[in-house]
Amino acid sequence: MLSLSKSWPLLIGLVFSGCVQMVESPEGVTEEPVPAQEQEDEDVGATDSINLTIDAGLDVEERVFLAKLNEYRAANGLAPLQVSVALSRAADVHALDMAAQNYFSHDSKDGTTWSARVKQYYNYATYLAENIAAGNAGGDATFTQWKNSPGHDANMKGTSYRVIGIARAYNAAAQYRWYWVTDFGGYVDEVMTTEPGPGPGPTPPPPPPPTPTNLLANGGFEVNDLGQGVLYTAVRTTGRWFAGSQQGTASITGGALRIVDALVGYIGVAQLVAATPGKTYTVSAKARRVSGYNGQIIYLDFLDGAYNRIRRSQISGGSGTTFHTVTGSQVAPVGTAFVRVALYGYAGNNDWYSTYDWDDVSLTAP
Repeated sequence: MLSLSKSWPLLIGLVFSGCVQMVESPEGVTEEPVPAQEQEDEDVGATDSINLTIDAGLDVEERVFLAKLNEYRAANGLAPLQVSVALSRAADVHALDMAAQNYFSHDSKDGTTWSARVKQYYNYATYLAENIAAGNAGGDATFTQWKNSPGHDANMKGTSYRVIGIARAYNAAAQYRWYWVTDFGGYVDEVMTTEPGPGPGPTPPPPPPPTPTNLLANGGFEVNDLGQGVLYTAVRTTGRWFAGSQQGTASITGGALRIVDALVGYIGVAQLVAATPGKTYTVSAKARRVSGYNGQIIYLDFLDGAYNRIRRSQISGGSGTTFHTVTGSQVAPVGTAFVRVALYGYAGNNDWYSTYDWDDVSLTAP
């Protein structure tokens, strides 16, 4: 591929009366580009319309070129070039103009010289150079195109340059379709991050659902507040546990409820909660069998406004001797006014007795 280059280092000279005198260097080598039909790799990033957007960032192929260039400079013992925002804007303007107006020259079609154009964006008393190329879409191919041309290669290996501006533009109707510009400078001004930004990360997991509110008071039995002498069927007050029995005992000790049923009869510890028909109520508790038969259970009773039971669910307390969770759910039927949670021990035969510990009892209705 053939391309054009022009370099014009500006040297800081002597300072007289506050003025800076700069010396202009000779022009670089100028060559004609190869027509687009003879190119290779012409489809990289191509579209059917002119790219008329000035972008402060680098596209994928411009980053490919920068990586190749800085690898090349490192191999020749030179420092890498950073990407100047100002020089990239100057390069963008010229690449877009060549593609849109179908010409190939360092100087703009309106007669503006390349150095005057660059200094509209990057106006420092420092070295300047420019390479232009046409006919290749890819950054790798364009790098090779310039590397194989002595004038362009000298600019890419220039020891006075610290920053670069890179741009390419495409027009399917233009003679060479792809037009590249690189502008070099010796003063480090505002530079851009050249690594591609992070792509969209994995979709974050949805937040966990809120913890349902426990409708029972003192479900962890932290407070030793147990009403005594009220059978579970006779509880009419909400917000407190009540214990009643034919035989047996119930007590809160060490942050847990211990129920001891007797050889004959039953014992129940219950709490009443106002309820709404149609809601699903879930009861959960930790239980462990301390001794005896595995005869303790949870009743989930649905009551009407007169405290008559209209539905019941029964959940076994299990037979494990370490704390384990037992749970059950039921939809409140039509007419429900209250839910009653009863921890219940019974003895159906003379040897059916047991001691259980209960803790973390909850009733929820999300």
